[in-house]
Amino acid sequence: MINFLDSEHAKSIKLLNFINSSFRPVSIEEIGAHIGSVNRTVSALVAIIQNDTKEYNFELKQTVDNKYFLKSKNLNQVVNLDHYLLHQGKKSIVFLMVEELFKKGHINTVQFCRDQFISQTTFSRCKKKLVQILRECGLMLTNYVKDGVVGSEYRLRIFYFHFFEEYYGALEWPFEELIQKQIADYFKNYVGLLDLEINESQQRKIYYMLYIFRKRTTQKQQAEATSINLKNINNYGGYYEFVERYFLSLGVTDEKIIQHETQFFICFLYTQNIIQIKTDYLGNLMTFLRDNNNHAQLNMVWIETFKECFEIELTSEQELGWYQDLNKIHIGLELFYCDTKIFAKHEVGINDEISYQSLRNKTSQLVNRLLTKATYLRYRKKFLSDLGDESIVEAYFAYVYQFFLLFQQDLTVKIMISDTLDPMSQVIIHKKLKLLFGEQIEIKNKVDSKIDMLITNTNRKQFQAKELFMYSYKDLRNVEKIIQIIREKIHMNMLF
Repeated sequence: MINFLDSEHAKSIKLLNFINSSFRPVSIEEIGAHIGSVNRTVSALVAIIQNDTKEYNFELKQTVDNKYFLKSKNLNQVVNLDHYLLHQGKKSIVFLMVEELFKKGHINTVQFCRDQFISQTTFSRCKKKLVQILRECGLMLTNYVKDGVVGSEYRLRIFYFHFFEEYYGALEWPFEELIQKQIADYFKNYVGLLDLEINESQQRKIYYMLYIFRKRTTQKQQAEATSINLKNINNYGGYYEFVERYFLSLGVTDEKIIQHETQFFICFLYTQNIIQIKTDYLGNLMTFLRDNNNHAQLNMVWIETFKECFEIELTSEQELGWYQDLNKIHIGLELFYCDTKIFAKHEVGINDEISYQSLRNKTSQLVNRLLTKATYLRYRKKFLSDLGDESIVEAYFAYVYQFFLLFQQDLTVKIMISDTLDPMSQVIIHKKLKLLFGEQIEIKNKVDSKIDMLITNTNRKQFQAKELFMYSYKDLRNVEKIIQIIREKIHMNMLF
């Protein structure tokens, strides 16, 4: 969500995220190096934030040696920056442009600049930024913004959904209160038609989409027809009636429109992980593959190529899981593609990217190999021609990572603390590591071939285990290094 903020507000959020994710208080110099600002600018930002945070659930505190950390005002809660992020968004021009486009379907440039007290030059600069954001979601902003956003109705709706759900979420309802009540009443009366277990978070997301239905309908925009057939899945009639009754309340009676909107609604619930199809799971999967033969063939080719590329065998259960996931992935790419990194609330650090790079490279090899398969290539050209390889890799990567994580057997890092350390250091380090990492580590009594790391104060070199050096528990610099190395090892274990 930082992408939608003006530069000065984005720096405030980056500053707070950096402090909040640090294991110790940080200096002005460290903050400046992270957000790319000189010390004077950082000091000014800190002063502004300290004043702003009086309204929020956290404080920006300063130590005696002029370092900064965040502290929750409620001892039972962690620091949450969501309210502050929304506060910064409401002061940012790109954010306000998105809200204006959603509300009216277009922007009257002259009136918008007057309302926001900005120049045409500022508007043009922010418009350029919004054009880039929309392009990454397969959408376009017309040269004359009075004509609004151009592109697939599916993609535009999912863009607005992510925008409002990520920014506002459960913090506040961003639309008319009367309509919120009407949607809540409708949902309460007819949710039984969906025959699903829906929690509070899922319910809120459905509320957002029902409002988007309403807004786009008043702007004379409907979901388009697609090649996907869902009419024979379990409880299609219940989904259809739920959507039909809602659109009838909006004055829409055209059966074709309601069919298309029902299809959109089911795909939305499914691909956005708002619901899981638990009733007759296998039956629904087989029905979908029977009615959508191109997806059945596509999935078969994908799974065989996956096994070749990663040189693994899959159980029947794992293959069924991949069929289900691939349906979700490809429907999502085909209909709802949106680069969700745009809506990330936090930065992805360079170290995070490096940690994942090995698996991402392997996933990239998978995509390259898939492109040599005629079935996959036909599908790609017909349905995903506007998406680059990088977008496809990212979509697959999340599920490949999840797959290897779920089927890992032993992720614990095995550590030995050398008896060359003094007894007090051995006890304190043992306790500290267990408190920090719990069941993620196993501290053994002797070195053997299964040891991953050896904490020692001498250069032994006779073991295969990685040696981590420290003098004693008072050697805080090396203790901190050891903790970071163990953390990285745990993280890497989760990749393979």
